[in-house]
Amino acid sequence: MESSFESTAEPGSDTAGHLHRVLIVEDHPDNRKLLMDYFEGEFELRDAGDGTEGLRIIREWRPDAVLLDISLPGLDGFEVARQVQEDPATCHIPVIAMTAHAMEGDRGKILRKGFAAYVAKPFRLEVLRQTLHSVLEAAVSHGKGNRT
Repeated sequence: MESSFESTAEPGSDTAGHLHRVLIVEDHPDNRKLLMDYFEGEFELRDAGDGTEGLRIIREWRPDAVLLDISLPGLDGFEVARQVQEDPATCHIPVIAMTAHAMEGDRGKILRKGFAAYVAKPFRLEVLRQTLHSVLEAAVSHGKGNRT
């Protein structure tokens, strides 16, 4: 996807130089720690261990993007994404699915559910980083940023 938007901001920050806010919703503590450590200093980060906590943080903190596991206890990723999309206060926030659902057809199903992108587990961290940057750049270029 090409974009005519050219950012002068540092990677991981918006055009005003603020670090992008990214919420990581992952129920496996080791995976969550790995992602938090990997993106530390590049983004302003918060994390949640289940869908209910993730949805609460999304509504209160208003991240610029969400990395969301699909298979979560309580509210699963599909339900979290649905509620984010239906809320006028959060519907602009892009949600990236992180999932082990990697069978043929899963990618299309997930994207049709309104996710901005899909990354299959196990993933390479650099691929996840590139996907996150692409989604954030697209959101900014389409005027979907949530902070001024």
